[in-house]
Amino acid sequence: MGAALVMAVQAQATVYDISYTGTAADSSVTTASGWLDIVAGVADAGSLTVVSANNPGTYTLVTGQNLDPHAIFSFDNNVSPGSTPFLNLINGAGGLLWSQTGAENGGTEFNMWYNSPAITGYYSVPNEYGLWGYNNGSYIPQTYGTATLTPVPEPTTMVAGAMLLLPFGVSTLRMLRKSRTA
Repeated sequence: MGAALVMAVQAQATVYDISYTGTAADSSVTTASGWLDIVAGVADAGSLTVVSANNPGTYTLVTGQNLDPHAIFSFDNNVSPGSTPFLNLINGAGGLLWSQTGAENGGTEFNMWYNSPAITGYYSVPNEYGLWGYNNGSYIPQTYGTATLTPVPEPTTMVAGAMLLLPFGVSTLRMLRKSRTA
């Protein structure tokens, strides 16, 4: 019963927590965390707080997509919750884009994608998530590491789960009362 309840919570969740920890070529570490609202496999809202990196701060998900190879970053916001990896590059393009303003080319930006296989020509690690920033005409050191996507239970789902457990609690109390009187 408990496993079915957990599966029901995951199936209903559209909001996910996202976290990232990566290392740059100079061994500096970048951490970031935030949330994504995912509808039909597409992130349509979200926020990412970059903690330990150049240009720390909170960034807003850029909605839509831009797969133009001449753009600073290409992104498609396609996300596959429950899959490993949950982000995929298709023809070298895709991933998520966050900016200070929530608009592409809106100041400092961070792009996250899954790198498989390694892209040649610059620091690149195969089979890891990448996070790369851009600010005022300069790229922020690129990092590679791990990322997780965890469903956040909706309050109504948690209430429904509690209501499902209520009969078990009542029957347990009845059994305890009967055992005391016997």
